[in-house]
Amino acid sequence: MGTYRAHRVLGRHAAWALVVLIWQCRPCGFAPSVSSLKASSLQVVPLAVSRLRPVRLQSWARRAAGAGNEVEGFLLEEKLGAGSFGTTWQANVTDRCEVPNLSPGQKVALKLVRLEEGWATLDKFEREASVLQRLQHPAVPSYFGSVVKDRPDGQDFGLVSNIVNGKTLEEELRSGHWVATVENVKMLADTLLDVCVHLASFAPPIVHRDIKPQNILLEATSMDATEKPRWRTYLVDFGSAVLGSGTRTAEGTFGYMAPESFGRIFTPKSDLYSVGATLLYAATGLEPGALPQERLKVKFRTAFVGTVWERQEGWLLELLERLLEPAPEDRFSSAAEALAFLRQPWQPEVSIQMGQLPGVIAKKQATVEPPRGSRISVDRQGDQLRVLLPPVTWESRASIGAFGIAWTSFTAVWTAGVIAAGASFMALFSLPFWTAGAGMLKDTFGPLLRGAAELQIRRDRWMLSRVSGKVLEEGRTADLQCVIARSPNTGGLNVVLQEGLVSVTVS
Repeated sequence: MGTYRAHRVLGRHAAWALVVLIWQCRPCGFAPSVSSLKASSLQVVPLAVSRLRPVRLQSWARRAAGAGNEVEGFLLEEKLGAGSFGTTWQANVTDRCEVPNLSPGQKVALKLVRLEEGWATLDKFEREASVLQRLQHPAVPSYFGSVVKDRPDGQDFGLVSNIVNGKTLEEELRSGHWVATVENVKMLADTLLDVCVHLASFAPPIVHRDIKPQNILLEATSMDATEKPRWRTYLVDFGSAVLGSGTRTAEGTFGYMAPESFGRIFTPKSDLYSVGATLLYAATGLEPGALPQERLKVKFRTAFVGTVWERQEGWLLELLERLLEPAPEDRFSSAAEALAFLRQPWQPEVSIQMGQLPGVIAKKQATVEPPRGSRISVDRQGDQLRVLLPPVTWESRASIGAFGIAWTSFTAVWTAGVIAAGASFMALFSLPFWTAGAGMLKDTFGPLLRGAAELQIRRDRWMLSRVSGKVLEEGRTADLQCVIARSPNTGGLNVVLQEGLVSVTVS
């Protein structure tokens, strides 16, 4: 029995030593080289890992550090909250603090992580410490350093940053302190997109992967003349951040994760989706994951019916449309483009979302009249706009038809004469003329044979079909562009509806 116990103990220690060795030797995109570390950062995470010793993992019920305890020169005063990993405390710097650039009596935020919480938690700790060392942005808490505290039964790891005197966006919104005014929502969007621009400026870019209301802190800085607080925004919790685009372990929060994240693909555009979902929650108080979806696209416009965002501040709806696109290629090309869109003056007269076209027609149908002599009929049924395009008449095609027939006849006579003269090779030069003539005949007889057509535009899809029901073209309404151009033939105005390479012209 004694021999069995000895072998079991030795086996346990050998297994633990192997785990520690694997942890220290694993490849990590965030681990800085020794030569690049400053003297003050040598005790951050690499030192913390090097000080690991064989420790038996204990249950999660072990007593955690509490207010009044001191951790490597930091006196814990108040628990601020718990994020995706670790617990954050308000701490007071004492004389025994060895972290540089801190003075006794200074208030800081100390995030504590326990060894027995698992290696995945320590990986997030190392990840966040490495990212925060790189970032220099007013909306990201400043990083001071990391500490390690030995305990009889384990170790504590602490990440030190400047303290933010505020609560999360979720808490402030639910308490009613932060109100979704136009100014507050625009400032929130501006700050988050500006942080995303900063993250994308690195090579390779940094992807946060977990932007959500719980990771956004709001600090009331001052009161304006109307006794309303002015808010300062901070983005925190970089434990899930990664360097560069690619395939990673899926991390994030449902409703705020981009669809491609479920396939473990993360790019800077994934953060843009998370920003859009956060703004949607801030403006409506509704969880994005609880709203209806169609083909992975969140159908959020019903939540804004009758609000100031629908009546006057349509820029937010346009911004959300671009940020919450399921496909990354359909979103803004970068955070910088999204920020530029946000900061430019919004002019609804210049750019009209086709998804809102039925509503626009409904509001103005009492004042807009069809052109005199127009045979086109427009009918609105609920959220659907139906445009009936009558068949083309012979009179409208007479000129081009006559010219096409004359052109083709002359080409035929010339080709027949060349062949009769024995110069069959010369007949090949008539091919471009035959092509041009065929095109004119197609433009003449094609619309005449096609008959009447119907254009249907709904909030989500558009379709051009024949009256018989055969679908000619269709696509997404959100991708539909409306252009008014002058016809080179008649001089009148044509309405051109275009989606990519497909276009529909209403004369």
